[in-house]
Amino acid sequence: MVNICAAYVVHWAIKLNTLKSQCISFGGSHSSDFTVMLNGSAVQWVDKIKYLGCYFNQGCTIDYSAGIHKFYGNFNNILSVLGHSRNEISTLHLVNSYCIPSLLYGCEIWSLNSSDYHKMNVIWNNAFRKIFQCCWRITQTSFHSTTSFSFINDVVE
Repeated sequence: MVNICAAYVVHWAIKLNTLKSQCISFGGSHSSDFTVMLNGSAVQWVDKIKYLGCYFNQGCTIDYSAGIHKFYGNFNNILSVLGHSRNEISTLHLVNSYCIPSLLYGCEIWSLNSSDYHKMNVIWNNAFRKIFQCCWRITQTSFHSTTSFSFINDVVE
């Protein structure tokens, strides 16, 4: 397969950057004595790759931790810009518009279990609590229905 790709790039005068190319073995480990060569250079073996903004692990699972970091980064930026005298509903709309898409980018291909859904809902619930500066002991079902915003698992499904 690599030889076919190499022949294609030679035929069409395309250059591949071997420093940006990576190999991964899905569903198992690769043989340590097997080296993939491209343009005379060895291609690096990795445990996780990024493709179209989504990270894939060797076990054929999606690593969405980068999306969580982006969510919190965007969320903290919004809160710092708006300050303490912010309108809660406007803040909630900003978070829904800018933070949720970064958290859920690529969710169409995710295969989440109940623990993953719970993690996503905890992130969203903590954002609610931080915005409204209350409700740490109140169940979120009534809170979400009052503000007409959905749980994360309702958005993903």
